[in-house]
Amino acid sequence: MENRFGFKDFFLIFLIVVVIIMLGLAMKQYDRQYQLVLELRDQGHDQLQELEAIHRDLQGGGGFGSTSRPSFAELNQGEDPFPSLRALRNEGKYDEGDWFVQNFGAPVGKVTPLIAGDLYAYVIQMRILETMAYQDADTLKFEPLLATSWTISDNTKAWHQYVDGRLRDGKTEEDIGGEADCPPAVAIDFKLRHGVTFSDGSPFTADDVVFTYDWIMNPKVDAPRDRQGLHQVKSVEKVSDYEVVFNFKVPYYLAFITAAEQEILSKKFYSSYTPEQFNDSVGLLIGTGPYRLPSPTDWKPTTGRVELFRNERYWGLSPSFNRLVFHQVENETTSLVMYGNGELDAIGLTPEQYDLVKVKPEIMDKSQLMIYSSPLTGYDFIGWNQARNGKPTIFADRRVRQAMTMLTDREGMCKSIFRGFATPAPGPFDSSSPRHDPSLVDWQYDPAKAKALLKEVGIEDRTGNGVMTLPDGKPFSFKLTYPTKVETIDRMMQYIRDNYARAGVDMELDPVDWTIMDQRLKGQDFDAISLAWGGGTVEDDIRQMFHSSQIKDQGDNFVSYNSPQFDAALVDTEHTLDDDARMKKWQLCEKILHDDQPYTFLSNGKSIRLFDKRIKNVHLAKTGLNYVQDWVMPIPWYVPAAEQKYKQ
Repeated sequence: MENRFGFKDFFLIFLIVVVIIMLGLAMKQYDRQYQLVLELRDQGHDQLQELEAIHRDLQGGGGFGSTSRPSFAELNQGEDPFPSLRALRNEGKYDEGDWFVQNFGAPVGKVTPLIAGDLYAYVIQMRILETMAYQDADTLKFEPLLATSWTISDNTKAWHQYVDGRLRDGKTEEDIGGEADCPPAVAIDFKLRHGVTFSDGSPFTADDVVFTYDWIMNPKVDAPRDRQGLHQVKSVEKVSDYEVVFNFKVPYYLAFITAAEQEILSKKFYSSYTPEQFNDSVGLLIGTGPYRLPSPTDWKPTTGRVELFRNERYWGLSPSFNRLVFHQVENETTSLVMYGNGELDAIGLTPEQYDLVKVKPEIMDKSQLMIYSSPLTGYDFIGWNQARNGKPTIFADRRVRQAMTMLTDREGMCKSIFRGFATPAPGPFDSSSPRHDPSLVDWQYDPAKAKALLKEVGIEDRTGNGVMTLPDGKPFSFKLTYPTKVETIDRMMQYIRDNYARAGVDMELDPVDWTIMDQRLKGQDFDAISLAWGGGTVEDDIRQMFHSSQIKDQGDNFVSYNSPQFDAALVDTEHTLDDDARMKKWQLCEKILHDDQPYTFLSNGKSIRLFDKRIKNVHLAKTGLNYVQDWVMPIPWYVPAAEQKYKQ
């Protein structure tokens, strides 16, 4: 058949070409309009900041007096929350754009604030929610965030006069401090930042701060950990739309941090839910921070990745990354392959992985290597459950707990599994901390002494077959519950099981998913459990783990440790505002825990991390690195425009 090209065909091609040209011109015009919108947005944002500055000047704003007690901390009260990053941007650095892609070692089950108990959920929340102030990782000074300034009033003299007159009635200082007529021991007055909105556009005011406190303290809200964090707060009072005061029941060394680092919830958003609806939710998350979820209500758990997007309404310095992406791959080997393939921008390595990759130029040549210790790293442990179903367990006798620690070759574990990148943990405080008593002699691996202690309580090898039995003749056997699918933890638990087996103690490994782990913790339904605690602050409070008040209501004292001596020492420490005196009292608390061994404190590890070289401004700091995912705001890292990989 003959092909013919006629006028009609020519006309159709001509029309197609015209349409293509018009589409191209339209797209170009759209791009110009979009850039104009961005410029207008930035101009409007700058004008808003200028108007706010003028407004503050007219109100007589600016810095307020610093604390009258130097021992509280040296508090930096400038109005700009981002001085170092703004300086970088003024130098042509800290470029906007690109994504930062990481991996979570476990899937995230829920992101609703207060009720989401795992670290990864908290990482997400701290990119979306904001606090009054944050502690700079390099200087450890507090920088303003939702607050522009603050005044700390130390009323301990008046407080003591009132309390001393009431103690004879048999009440505690906290009980008396909560009385309406008792003056607050410490009062912290925050001046709030104007012009801040939540990502839905609703304004941030003092009402949101008061609502957050009231919501947490509502016993119908499933937030025992956060209620514990605010247990020393007497009240949070609104002075005006942009001023709020935190009043404390007792002198408390963490008073400022407690108030300044509370994540603020939106009253407009969260008050539309009942406590029951809130408790049953998984994805209610909205804040004033630089990032947001695609929807504040529709997030649901998934095996795919979690993505956070730039908050277009963010009030502060625009963050560097357009998007934060978190994969949820549980297998350590798989995550390392992903990093090698360029699918991840950063990765934490186990010592074993580091030994494998440090000789691979295809990985190391593209990477920045960071090996560091941090006061926030914390420790891993085995917790010995002392009460189950209302009855004491075999671990209620501290001699058994001491013996289990002496049967655990922690030094050997640190050398063989962590390859020297960890040391035995002496207790809840790192050995470099002033809270640690350097004269305290740590428990050593000593099976002979351990067996002698066990014999005192009737646990011994009665038949000579190498099996330790209880007084009733049954084998000394228990289950150790721990998170599943983490190779390093698996090796640790197998190593410890072998330690115990050589001594005739039968420990059954019980790896479980986090959802099951969470339920067992809440129900205190386990024999022994292995987890890790990380430090929330440089000098965190260990009340939530070890004070007897935290046994009930699903508190974090899930091993039911109950020591009146420790409780009294801890309360005394918490009330001591003088830094030097408080360090000595921390050492007494440490000594009591050392003798009682509610946990076998396993190890303090060093972090080994690789970063893609395109990620800039990554450096060591007083907290380890200059960015700790769940602690530092804002993110100081960035990618230069010329090296950016993701363009959306």
